[in-house]
Amino acid sequence: MKPQRLKRAIVLLGLVVAATPGLSRAADPDWKAVEQALGKSGQVQAGDVFRVGMPRTDLAVTVKGVPVKAGFALGSYAAFKQVGDHAMVMGDLVLLDEEVNPVMSGLFDNGFEASGLHNHLNTMSPHVMYMHYEGHGDALQLAQGLRQALSASKTPLSPAAPPPPAAPPTGPQLDAGMLDGILGYTGRVNGSVVQYSVARAETILEKWP
Repeated sequence: MKPQRLKRAIVLLGLVVAATPGLSRAADPDWKAVEQALGKSGQVQAGDVFRVGMPRTDLAVTVKGVPVKAGFALGSYAAFKQVGDHAMVMGDLVLLDEEVNPVMSGLFDNGFEASGLHNHLNTMSPHVMYMHYEGHGDALQLAQGLRQALSASKTPLSPAAPPPPAAPPTGPQLDAGMLDGILGYTGRVNGSVVQYSVARAETILEKWP
């Protein structure tokens, strides 16, 4: 093809793409509707990611007799991101052994993929597993499908509402300022737990579909 015709073809292709509704960026999802579908409130975080925490506050897990707080290692969550004309969701689910198969089946039935199933803790009681998952589609439908899959577990889900204020911590406490200085990041204090999120510096892409 001659350069002039090739240039004209590229311009025409760009006009077709711009005029095709399915290829343009959709409006941001109604995150309130997503909250209602999941039964938990969420927050918009850096990068226009909407994150919904679903901690397993119903579980009393111990490791060698030491109680494990839900905010420390029992935090199920869903992170949504609008990508072009569809939303993507991924996260981690904390599940008892007997909940793993029915929840995984529910995820598959609703078009999700399970990308990992493993331990985060050893010598725990009761034994829990951590299931990583992802899905693509309409944000509200993804939230509804995730809620349906989680109905096979005892994950506490109720009408979306602000979480109750945390009880004042008791006993020895961590020095968050000292930890911030050592790690070079600012942590978030959640009761007696100090949480740190460290994002990767490089750009990571997923090919879909």
